[in-house]
Amino acid sequence: MKFLFKPFRTLLIGCCLLAYGCQGTPEAIQSEGSIASWRLTVVIEPIDRSGMIYLALWDEASRKSFVSKDGYYRSGSMTTDGESETVFEFDDVPAGIYAVSIFVDTNQNSDMDRNALGLPLEPYGFSGNPALLLGPPPFDRASFRLDENRTITITPRG
Repeated sequence: MKFLFKPFRTLLIGCCLLAYGCQGTPEAIQSEGSIASWRLTVVIEPIDRSGMIYLALWDEASRKSFVSKDGYYRSGSMTTDGESETVFEFDDVPAGIYAVSIFVDTNQNSDMDRNALGLPLEPYGFSGNPALLLGPPPFDRASFRLDENRTITITPRG
């Protein structure tokens, strides 16, 4: 009986996922023993400069490497014309504490360019739009709780 239950449960979950996709409901699917997942929509305000926007989604496990070149939970990129807001979505994100960092690569070299003092030469931003003093904010100042579908807005600096 145990062997029949697992395939049946898998089939039932698959049917629920298919029904979920057809209905377009924003609720998270959560079956017994699974973790609910959500959609995080990141809106980036216009910056008056075109280029490639690089986004990094940081979770609590990656908080120690926050804003380093590696160590993020998930990432993405998309082009921007700089004249309109840009929208990016992270799908199937489990509930938890997260932060988002972005930078706009205006010269298409895939790096955040900096001046001789180490200050960014290209637009950048963080979730929560925290005030910056001497460098990037700590994870805690840019973090937010994701426990439902959510939209955040980032205002790039620079």
